Amino acid sequence: MTLLIILILVLGSEFFLRQVFGFGRPLLYRSDPHMGYRVAPNQNIRRFGNRVRINQFSMRNDPITPERSPQTLRILMLGDSLVNGMVWTDQDQTLTALVQQKLTESNHISGVNEPVPQRIEVLNVAAGSWAPRNELAYLREFGTFEAQLLILVINTDDFFGAPPRPEVVGQDPAYPDRYPLCAWVEFLEQFWRRLPLPSTLGLKRSKLIPLPPEKDVLDINLKAIDDIYTLTQTTDTQFLLILSPLRRELDMEGGSRDYEKKARQRLQDWVNAHQISFLDLLTDFNAHPSPLDLYSDHIHLSLQGNQWVAEAIVGEIEN
Repeated sequence: MTLLIILILVLGSEFFLRQVFGFGRPLLYRSDPHMGYRVAPNQNIRRFGNRVRINQFSMRNDPITPERSPQTLRILMLGDSLVNGMVWTDQDQTLTALVQQKLTESNHISGVNEPVPQRIEVLNVAAGSWAPRNELAYLREFGTFEAQLLILVINTDDFFGAPPRPEVVGQDPAYPDRYPLCAWVEFLEQFWRRLPLPSTLGLKRSKLIPLPPEKDVLDINLKAIDDIYTLTQTTDTQFLLILSPLRRELDMEGGSRDYEKKARQRLQDWVNAHQISFLDLLTDFNAHPSPLDLYSDHIHLSLQGNQWVAEAIVGEIEN
């Protein structure tokens, strides 16, 4: 009788973890020798109550055709977890979904499509912890999908982003390449993996060796941003660069650190030299009545933050 009760509790909790939180079916990744990794294509999952759909090109979109149809305004938004939204953001609340919704509701769009488009597509090309080199590699492999506008969204940490690492897939629990044995195993991996649990549970622990710091990491990442811009020029694609600050860079939190200010200035010099369309959100965030409400943590945006940034992006596109 005791064993039966234990079995019922185990099976019941397994069902609860799967149905309520989505454990047992995480978002899967695929390694790539050039971009390091990308979200595995053709996924449709629900995690923590949020829907996550990935199309055949590893975008957080429904399936698309590589060629843009006539009378369609296609925008490609490129970035990291800020753009992807990850599993804590529902499909309809990602930055790209909000921009698409607001543009669809808008009555005037100038400069990127003539005549007025009958359909608007905002492609979500992003993955957690991507940096400019990962993003450049994606474009080199898949192209711009005939987008009229490419929006590159970076955050301050991207100035110092690490090189692409294919070995993280299947080794780091944050980048699984297969489903776990059961929901309980993933639950333990995600929340208790730092505890001295028995190896017989089969839990994955990252054995990755940290990379030594790169001497010219800022130069390397700025060069990758420049290469992304150059690629858009070869495809006659307009380019918009957006820089999202860390929460601690807000005036009320102390402002950017000296090395971050230097990196920002280097980017601004490049923007000025190439006359790039550039939106630095730090100014807008500082002017917000409650800037801390725009964040869900030290770097990622809340739903209110996504809506605020989406409005800013739409304003840039419409002008």
